[in-house]
Amino acid sequence: MSFQGLLISLSGMQASQTGLNVTNQNIANTNTENYSRKMVTQNDANTLYIAEKDIPSGVYVEEITRAKNFFLDLQYRNHIADAAYYDELSTVSSNINDLLGDPNNITINEKLQDFFTAANDLAANPELETLRTTFVNAARALTESFQALDESMVKIKEDIDTMPNGILNAAVDDLNSQLEAVADVQKQINLLRAIGRDATSLQDQRDALLDELNRSIDLDIKLGQDGEFYQVRANLYEDTAVGTPGEPQLNGNIAFTNPDTAIAGIGYGTNVLNLTVNNGDGTTGPLTFTTNFEPNSSAREVVERINQSFKNAGGLGSVASLDDDNQIFLSNRLVTGSQINTTSLIEVATGTNAAVTLGLPAGPYPTAATSTGAPPLDVTLLDSSGKTYDIEVEQGNGKTDAHPARLILTQNGVREGTILTTTGKISGLIDATNERVPEMRKELSDFAMQIKDIVNNLFKVGNQLDGTPGIDFFTGNTAADFSISNTILNDNSLIALGENTALGIGAGDNSIVSELSELFFQNTAIVSDTNQAEKLFIKPDAGAMNTVRSTLAVRENENLDIIVSGFVDDGGTQVNAGNNNGIGTGTDSFIQIRFVDAANNPILPIQNLVGGGSPNDTVTWNGLTPAGTAYVEFITNNASFGTNVLGDNFGHFGIEVYQNSADVSKNFNTKMAKTIGSLGQIASIDIENRETSETLEEAIDNQRKSISGVSLEEEAANLLVFQNAFSANARAFSTMNQILDEVLRIL
Repeated sequence: MSFQGLLISLSGMQASQTGLNVTNQNIANTNTENYSRKMVTQNDANTLYIAEKDIPSGVYVEEITRAKNFFLDLQYRNHIADAAYYDELSTVSSNINDLLGDPNNITINEKLQDFFTAANDLAANPELETLRTTFVNAARALTESFQALDESMVKIKEDIDTMPNGILNAAVDDLNSQLEAVADVQKQINLLRAIGRDATSLQDQRDALLDELNRSIDLDIKLGQDGEFYQVRANLYEDTAVGTPGEPQLNGNIAFTNPDTAIAGIGYGTNVLNLTVNNGDGTTGPLTFTTNFEPNSSAREVVERINQSFKNAGGLGSVASLDDDNQIFLSNRLVTGSQINTTSLIEVATGTNAAVTLGLPAGPYPTAATSTGAPPLDVTLLDSSGKTYDIEVEQGNGKTDAHPARLILTQNGVREGTILTTTGKISGLIDATNERVPEMRKELSDFAMQIKDIVNNLFKVGNQLDGTPGIDFFTGNTAADFSISNTILNDNSLIALGENTALGIGAGDNSIVSELSELFFQNTAIVSDTNQAEKLFIKPDAGAMNTVRSTLAVRENENLDIIVSGFVDDGGTQVNAGNNNGIGTGTDSFIQIRFVDAANNPILPIQNLVGGGSPNDTVTWNGLTPAGTAYVEFITNNASFGTNVLGDNFGHFGIEVYQNSADVSKNFNTKMAKTIGSLGQIASIDIENRETSETLEEAIDNQRKSISGVSLEEEAANLLVFQNAFSANARAFSTMNQILDEVLRIL
C-alpha cells in the first residue's frame, strides 16, 4: 500500500474538474459570436516502474482544443471576400442606376423628349421667335441634365477615392489596423502556448480578425501543419523605377496642358500608332492593331481612338488613358482579364510614326518600345513577429479612361511596389472607382456626344435665316461639359432651321428642324453602342465638290454597309444619291465613296452607290474594307449632273455607315431605353453575384457552426460524464485515505 492511489484519484479529479470547467465555459458561450466549442483531450499518464513493478500514474489533460474544420474556415473566408466585393460593386452600380431611374420616369429621358418635342413644335412654325426660344431652353435643360448626372457620378467616385477621407482610404486604414491586431493577438497566443497555458479564447479572437481581414481583402492566409495560423502573404509587384511597377506600361513624356486642344504635330502621314497588347491571361495570344488619328486630334481624342481601335480588334476594356499630368499612358491594368506575368506586354510596334508626337518611348522609330510584365514576389505581410509592410492607396486621376487607383506596399515609409487583389471590400471599391463608375460615365458621355454630333451635323447642312450656312448647335467633349454654343445662346436666329429654296430660307422652310424632330420620333438616327456605326449628313454644293469623312476606326477586310438616303433639287427634278438613270452627263452616282490610307492617299478607284433616281430615295453600297484603309470619305459628284443640278441649293443626304450593325439604335428614344437598361443590367448582375456569394457564405458558415457551435444537449451529457467521473474519483480518494489512516494508526 502507498500514496500512489491517492495521486491517481487526485489526477482523475483534476482532469474531471478541467472537463467540468470547459463544459461550463461552452454552455456560458452558447450564443457568443465567433466562439468555438472547446474540447478536453485526456491521456493516460506515464506508468512508473519502481522496484520492478509498474505503478500507474492516473490521467492528465493533454490539451484543450477547439472544434474546428480549417478547410471550411478557408472556404468561408473566400466566400465572405466575394460577398464583400460584390456588395461594394452592387452598392455603387445601384446608386448610379437610381440616379437614372427608369425609362418612364427619368430626368434625362424627360428632357430628351422635351427637346425633340420643342423641335417638332418649331418645325410647324419655324418663323416664330418664341418657339426658337422654347427650343433653346429645352436644349439647355437637356444639357444640364447630362451635366448634373455626370456630376453625381463624379461625387460617387470622389466619396470612394478622395484622399485622405474617402471610403477606400478609410477601408485601407482599417485593414492595416486589422493586420496589426492579428499580429498582436498571435504574439499572445504564442506566449501562452509556450508556457503550456490555454490559448483557445485568443485563437477564436484571432480567427474572427482573420475573417474580417478576408472580408476587407483576399490576402493569402497560410496555416501551419497543425492547421493553426502561420502567416499572411501577398503578391508584391516590385517598382523597377519611380512610377513603373512590374506591370506592362508605357508612359508618355509630353504633358498636354489642355487635353482638348488639337495636337498640331498629328497630320496625314504622321498619324499612325501600331500597338501590341497581351493581357497575360494565357487564353489568347498578343493582339496587334493599328490606330489612325484624325489630323490635329486632341489628347483626349487620341486616347478614345486608341481604345476604340483596341476594342474593334477584339480587345476588352481599355489600354490607353491620361495620367495626372495629361500625358498619354498605356497599360494593361484596365484590360479585362489582365494578369501580370512574363507574357503580359504593351508594345509600340515598329512602323509607328505618331509616337514621338505623343511623347511615347522610345525612339527613334521604327524601333519598337516594349514593356513586359514581371512575375510577383511572394512576400510576408505579417506573422507572429508583426507587420512587414504597410498598405496605402495610390489615388487614380479621375480622367476619361482614368489612370487607375491601386494599392501600394511600403516598408519603413519607402514604396516597394503594388499588390493586386480580386475580391474583398477593398477590391470592390477599387474596381468601382477604376471601372464601374468610369464605365457608366463613359456610357453617359458617349450618348451625349452622339446627340451633339448628329444634331450639329444636321444643322450644318442647313442655313440660317439670312441664308448663310448653319453652325454647331452643341459644344463639349463629355457629358460634364455638354452645352449649347454661346453663339446660339446669344442669338437664336442663327439656328439653321431649313435650307434655301426657290422662295428663300425666310419663307417658312422647316426641312432641317423637321428632320431633327424625326431623330427622336422616327427611326432616322443611328446611335451605336459599339462606335462602329454612325450617321453623317452631306449637302451638295452647286459650285464645288463637298466631302465628309466617317469617324469610325475602320478595320481592314471587314464588311462595310453604306446607306445614303434623301433627295436634292435639280431645277425642279428630285435627284437621289445614285446614278439617277442617266440624268446629267454621266452614269456615276451622285454621292461616291473613297477609301484612303493614313496619309490620305486613295486606295481603290472611287466607288459608286447602287440605285436609280426618283421615287427611290435610298441607295446602297456593300463590300469589304480594302487593305490599308484608314478612313472612308463621301464626295459629291457634281460634274456628272450638268449645269442645272442644285440650281436652287436645296436638299441634303443622310449617310448611314455600319461596320458592325450590332447594338445599334435607330432613334434616341430607343437609345435612351437601352442605356438605362444596360446600366440597370450591370446593377442587377452585381446584386445577383452578391446574393449568390452571400448564399454560399451562409451555407459554409452553417457547416462551420455545425462543427464548432455549442450543443446544449451534448454539453449536458458531458457535464454528467465529468461529474460522475469526479464523484467516482472523490470516493476512491476518500476510501484510500481511510485505509491509509487505519494502517498508520496500527503502525
